[in-house]
Amino acid sequence: MIPKEFTNTQNLYRVFEDDLNCLPPDVPADAEVIKNSHTGKFWDYDLSKIFQTDYEYLIENKNFFIGCTLEIYKKYYPQRLQEYLKNTSDALEIDFIISDYNSLEEESIFSFASESLKENMKVSMRRVKEFLDEKIKELGFKIDKKSNDKVTSYIYSKDLDNRIISKEILIDLSETSAVQKIIYLQKLGILDFLRSQAKKGISINKLATVLSAITGEKVQTIQPMINPIDNISVNQRNNPFVSNEKQVEIIKNKLIDYGFDV
Repeated sequence: MIPKEFTNTQNLYRVFEDDLNCLPPDVPADAEVIKNSHTGKFWDYDLSKIFQTDYEYLIENKNFFIGCTLEIYKKYYPQRLQEYLKNTSDALEIDFIISDYNSLEEESIFSFASESLKENMKVSMRRVKEFLDEKIKELGFKIDKKSNDKVTSYIYSKDLDNRIISKEILIDLSETSAVQKIIYLQKLGILDFLRSQAKKGISINKLATVLSAITGEKVQTIQPMINPIDNISVNQRNNPFVSNEKQVEIIKNKLIDYGFDV
């Protein structure tokens, strides 16, 4: 297959095909036979030169084609994806990726390339495949190779073991209230950790002072909340875990969602 963007190469190849069609009836009209003949050697040489010229023009002008550089591929990825989704019913991004992935398997794309150009294009294809591999993982899929005697192709399936959340949304909790902050600190074990760092023990007032530095809340606000947490003999009215059970459950579920074992 000649990339459709290689217009000069395609035009010359059409002339080659026309010559095949003009052969006498007793001569096999087989491209391989002609290519191995004296005349075919000239065709191969001319096609190789034109293929190189097309390649250099497309690269210089940063035009997309199968076998282009990774830089060019990335540049056109969003635009080509949108066109694919628009023109293909029920398609997902993974379908677009697999379509490209299978195109990158077409070794016949190099039919008329010189050996050095073949190597350039193959290396670019490897880099593009690595880029697509990361996209596939981000989308939570994996690819499976299918081969027979003639064709190698790829299909996809859900990767339930190695899903990666792409473009994770940042959730801002900076407006958390003083009560919520104390609940977070207690559920995460930070209050217990701070106490364990005071080798000679620490009073509630001093702990409240340290927490005021960490949370930005006033010490007079913090002290009445942490005192009943440590001391069940005092009035529990200000204990966040008693007076705000609904908030405790909400925060616990959030922490579990974030991956904490609480």
